[in-house]
Amino acid sequence: MGNIDFDDLQRAPRDTTLYIGDRPVQAEVGQLYVVRTRQKVGGYGTRCVYYGKIEPIEADPLEGTLTFVFDISPVCNDRKLFPPKD
Repeated sequence: MGNIDFDDLQRAPRDTTLYIGDRPVQAEVGQLYVVRTRQKVGGYGTRCVYYGKIEPIEADPLEGTLTFVFDISPVCNDRKLFPPKD
């Protein structure tokens, strides 16, 4: 997503060509990524995708581990990446 802070990313991109779905993506510490799930049937029979953001904060290649922070929208087809108002 370029040079943007985790909390500042408020909406997933609408342009579907920006998402990679046919090969692995090498995660880099300090980079911010938007993820989109595969389509699945949601409530009321609608087809849904869910969006989220993920930021790797620590990688250990020897152990094969990646520590990251993430936030996922629970709302069908909603590109907003921040919590709803109470």
